[in-house]
Amino acid sequence: MTIMTIIENTILKRTYLLNHGTRCPFCDAVEIIGHNGDFGVDATQSITCPSCGAKWIDVYKLDDIVVTHKPDNKPHPSVRDIMCQRIRESLYNQIEWIDNDLGILERKFEKLVPHLVDEAFSVAGISDKEQQEPWGK
Repeated sequence: MTIMTIIENTILKRTYLLNHGTRCPFCDAVEIIGHNGDFGVDATQSITCPSCGAKWIDVYKLDDIVVTHKPDNKPHPSVRDIMCQRIRESLYNQIEWIDNDLGILERKFEKLVPHLVDEAFSVAGISDKEQQEPWGK
């Protein structure tokens, strides 16, 4: 397949899709004929244009559902319930990891604080003896 063929096919496809499949992608005729579809794993339908004689196949993809009736009884957990449970479990796991990370950081911080305090007193010129005296004396 040449680069020009790829470009032409891409333009034809985009034009057809932009028109929501209502016009011939070759001659722009409004009257196109859809034939019996095949709704197996991939839903397809053969289309012809009586004006120019072009033939192609529409490919349908499932992108949404509209629930028209929910069953009264719930023999199995609903997809929503399953997804909520999985999200809850995932969040709890993340909270455990955060708690664990915070614990590690807290222990590191506890080890670091005395060094920071010593450094602050040193920079301020306060001796070890002065550090031990209660504040305000």
